[in-house]
Amino acid sequence: MKNIFTLRTLILLSFLLFCLPFLRTCSNSSIEKLNPVISDVLPQNNVSKASNEKLLQKTLDDRKENIEESKKKFTYSFYGLIDLGFVNKDTKLDSSVFSDQSFYALLNLLLIFISTIFMLFFSFFKRVRLIKILGILNILFLITSMILFYNSDILEDFNQLKVGFYLVLFNTVLIIFSAFKIEKTQKLIK
Repeated sequence: MKNIFTLRTLILLSFLLFCLPFLRTCSNSSIEKLNPVISDVLPQNNVSKASNEKLLQKTLDDRKENIEESKKKFTYSFYGLIDLGFVNKDTKLDSSVFSDQSFYALLNLLLIFISTIFMLFFSFFKRVRLIKILGILNILFLITSMILFYNSDILEDFNQLKVGFYLVLFNTVLIIFSAFKIEKTQKLIK
């Protein structure tokens, strides 16, 4: 009984982990390109050194602030990515949706979400084998979505993967191991 409670807790924890920062859609180098280069801001005519230093310091501060805002703006949680891919789309469905390079990566994330709901549902009926299979599918979907994000140039650098991705992956591995443990103890009891 204790093991099934642990399994349910891990599955419920997945829904909380989906709220954490999951992926940043722009790399650090892309974000830095969005902000002005310091040499472009400094005037070319002879201005006093003190005013040049003030302008340079103000520009550096503004640039750092813009970079931090851009990092926050382009960082999405798991739920945010699903919302970005499916909820905010137009209601008309045409073939252009399927030609979008990020569609299939976002579809994998939606399948992970649906699979996690089924895992929670099956945990109440003690269908441990199905939970184990769905957990393995979740890992495959998660890895596949990251490969597809990389191929569509959304994911340029592994620094763009945030703590939510790693914790969801780790939690899913724990769910699988817990399901294996429960299945093993059930076989010993029989």
